[in-house]
Amino acid sequence: MKIGTDISIVECRCSGYPVIEFKKRELIKNGILQKDCYVYLTISNPEEWYDNGKVKFNGEFNHFMINCYVTWNDVLEQYNDDKKSIDSFAETEKNIDFQNPNEYDLLHLISDVSNYKGIY
Repeated sequence: MKIGTDISIVECRCSGYPVIEFKKRELIKNGILQKDCYVYLTISNPEEWYDNGKVKFNGEFNHFMINCYVTWNDVLEQYNDDKKSIDSFAETEKNIDFQNPNEYDLLHLISDVSNYKGIY
């Protein structure tokens, strides 16, 4: 399964928004996000998808600024390192269910951390 933070995966690619890919049955078991399950994260360079204001999408995404595997625990650790600043920047603590996260909470946590300081 692939999900992104915008209306479509193409729009996410063209705008440089994060997209995560995962096997739903591995990431969510019995309604619980598996915090050590890897998801494949990609963030593209928006400049590569536009030409004079028009989308130049050819059906394939080959160039990514970020192309890695991360877990909830990985991203949460990065978030906790700068929690106060990230919350001030993106109001993360108000928008994510940290007690019972789902795949969209993971995606939005990735987005907030990435937008604030990048994913490493």
